[in-house]
Amino acid sequence: MGQETKCDRGFQNRPSEKVEMNGQFSVTQLQCGFFFFCYPDKCLFPIGSFLGQTFKATSQEATKLSLAFSRPPLPSVEDCQKLSEDVQNAILAVATVYYSLPKGQGTTLRKMVRDATTEVVEGMIQLTETILNTPLESLSQEQLISTGSVWEACEQASNLPRDNQAAVVSALAACLGVVKDALEEMEHALVEGRDPYSDIMEDEELGFRGNRDTYWSEADRKLLGPCMGLMKASKACLKKVLGVVKAHGKADSSEQIAQLDDLADIANEISPSVDELALSMYPPMNQLAVRLNAAKLASVLKKVLEITKTSHVCLPSEEGWVQFLTGAVDHNMDKIKNFTQGTPEADRKAIYRRLIWLLLFLCDRLNGTSTRSRQKGVIPHLRYTCAHYSCKDPALAISYGFVSPSVPLSKDGHTSTPVQGIGS
Repeated sequence: MGQETKCDRGFQNRPSEKVEMNGQFSVTQLQCGFFFFCYPDKCLFPIGSFLGQTFKATSQEATKLSLAFSRPPLPSVEDCQKLSEDVQNAILAVATVYYSLPKGQGTTLRKMVRDATTEVVEGMIQLTETILNTPLESLSQEQLISTGSVWEACEQASNLPRDNQAAVVSALAACLGVVKDALEEMEHALVEGRDPYSDIMEDEELGFRGNRDTYWSEADRKLLGPCMGLMKASKACLKKVLGVVKAHGKADSSEQIAQLDDLADIANEISPSVDELALSMYPPMNQLAVRLNAAKLASVLKKVLEITKTSHVCLPSEEGWVQFLTGAVDHNMDKIKNFTQGTPEADRKAIYRRLIWLLLFLCDRLNGTSTRSRQKGVIPHLRYTCAHYSCKDPALAISYGFVSPSVPLSKDGHTSTPVQGIGS
């Protein structure tokens, strides 16, 4: 009764009243008002029963609070105090579910419970603020919306996965949905993105058609093929991994739970990598950016396949598609490298472009944050270096605003006017 109880939150509290034993677990009420459910076996925490009860109670308290302030007369001070305590206890119970969930039950599951808990708490805060700031005449639209938001958040929380395997399945399905949308959008852009003026001769004065930046060139279209292949491989990879996690995924041991978490973590990187590649594929296309984004996506996909192959979800019968997708990723990446293989002169220009950009960025940072650096001559030196490399690609330097087209560089690499963004 009087002994200290170590909580999953990482600190110790003394029980203020009692410790009730219920077979498999103990329920401890602490001085702060929290209840902690302590389980000998961390893999046996019955999160489902607690999720259903606590979030349902929170939804009911939100309804009571909203109805109490929906019409005159105002609740008495005693009634307000009772409503406040009931809401507080409901929110504490919601927080207790998250803090009582053992880390050993899976980080993916814990993240989902944490996000759901945060959404419910934020919804209750919004409802309370709406009641405080809305004149008491009738149930306002804002109050109805806030109450409905709490209901929706509690309903979603009650339907959360009950173990880490189900949580990882949910996370993978969400990633797959985003990748499918990105792929469909790009396929639609390819169909709609054909240049209707491709048969029109170039402008005599400008030397090119004015709409060239809104359509892909023939060289761009050759590069689009393997890029689309890489995006399709991403979709196939997530679909296959989702299937084996559904069929063979288990959360019975700490090792299995950790393997599922590793899969979810690396799979979460696929969607943003696909988005970055897709964005760089739109015209006007920068082939260097496409190649870099494709390489990043290929690296993520191969990591997903590697982790899948070494986890418990990949039975010997599943190794065939892992090898096939690995080969597909390599094949498409090799084609992308071949299509973006530039001449030595083009490669040198790309190096100069990156160097100029980095130096300009550094100049801006020093110019804005370090007077001492300017006094020591760091800025003039960087200006000279930028000017030197700008001579290798004058058009690029002018486009960056680094060198004025009407002011030539002097012998020492400086201009007679201040350099834009750097200062004197």
